[in-house]
Amino acid sequence: MPKPHGATAIRGFAVMMTLGILISMLMVIILMRIVLEWCLSRTRAVRPEILPPVGGVPVPRAFAFLRHEQ
Repeated sequence: MPKPHGATAIRGFAVMMTLGILISMLMVIILMRIVLEWCLSRTRAVRPEILPPVGGVPVPRAFAFLRHEQ
């Protein structure tokens, strides 16, 4: 069965578009990590301390706006 006119051109365009998007996303991730590490190495930035998943954040007993209801 013959291919319709332009089918290979459309498929080629789709492949190149997909490759371009994937490569550009990968490059942005890599370059941003390099830039961020370089910026952090020049300053005295401290790594943020991550709270434990349970019991790390105090839960308020009651909300203040509930006391002012009329």
